Amino acid sequence: MKFLIFLTGVTFLFSSCLSKHKEDEKGQTIVIDEINEQKLELPDITSQIKILSLETEADESIVGHIRDICCVDDMVYILDDITQSILVFNMNTGKFIKRVHSIGQGPNEYIHPIAISSCADNVYLLDISANRIICYDKHLNPVRTIRLSFASSDFIAFADGFYLYNISSVNLKKVVHLGKNGTVANSFISTSKNTTIDGTVDFTGNHFSIANNGTIYFVESLINRIFCINNKTNVTMQEVDFGKNNIPESFDVNSIGFSDIPYAFIAEFFALDNYNIISFLKNGKRYYSIFETSTGRQKTGIVTDHKCEIPFFPQWQLNNNILIGACYYQDIEANFDNIKDCFITDIEEDSFDDEASFLLFFNISFQK
Repeated sequence: MKFLIFLTGVTFLFSSCLSKHKEDEKGQTIVIDEINEQKLELPDITSQIKILSLETEADESIVGHIRDICCVDDMVYILDDITQSILVFNMNTGKFIKRVHSIGQGPNEYIHPIAISSCADNVYLLDISANRIICYDKHLNPVRTIRLSFASSDFIAFADGFYLYNISSVNLKKVVHLGKNGTVANSFISTSKNTTIDGTVDFTGNHFSIANNGTIYFVESLINRIFCINNKTNVTMQEVDFGKNNIPESFDVNSIGFSDIPYAFIAEFFALDNYNIISFLKNGKRYYSIFETSTGRQKTGIVTDHKCEIPFFPQWQLNNNILIGACYYQDIEANFDNIKDCFITDIEEDSFDDEASFLLFFNISFQK
């Protein structure tokens, strides 16, 4: 059965961010109704997939669980949730370059790193426990530390400073703009009246994404709204309407796990050169709505790969039309022969072990 997708002004959603609006001005609504389990085959939405094997020759190069990723030039920086470390690999070869593990409360040390971001030749780490951002150069030499007056669980670096997701201060709104020196320049987006969310409940992978033109987008967990920040003072809000699958105002999202929520809610948003992607969840299943901005075409469903069983779960954006996901040894081993035939990769079956991790580079493109 097909998804019934009613799109009102989809192109307007993304082009409107180029003009000025008052804060939280509401644009036209995207309606995604009658959610059924239509399958989208991975080859139908990608023109190329590259699988990069990350080097595991040294113990310090082993990745436990990827929390966040950012890139500078041909280097990819991985924040490992298990070891609380930043690991650097060559994006073209997978060769391990460096590891930083600086747990502590001293200068240039962190307690609980929760996100990383990059801008120009710098890499930034957000420490949720110590309320600070540590700035590194691209070789991961510490440069300076920025103290925060509030707790933040996600952020993004850009040319004029940072946007952070505020989870503690009642004196600031949800998104806080910090200047390069760490002073609060502004805050945006009032708390939603539709759903009250406990600070410990968050089903959004990355709240922020940035398009190649510098436009920054913000998604808040369970609110079903995409906010476009097109300069440092104005925000445009776009609402996604799931019809009968919207979360009711009376529903307590704090008392239930995400896999049990019977309503649809946005998990992530990506703005690519030619495509915009909304990832949303319902009953623990992940769906994707992919919009081709030049034609208005869309494809929506659960993405599968029946031939190679490669998981489609991109969580980070590289550039152009490329998204980054991750997988592990078990995902590769069972279908290695098919993977070598279908994807771009230099890996050999006897060249990796059960501790190996892989990055997946998805080049998004409609093939039919």
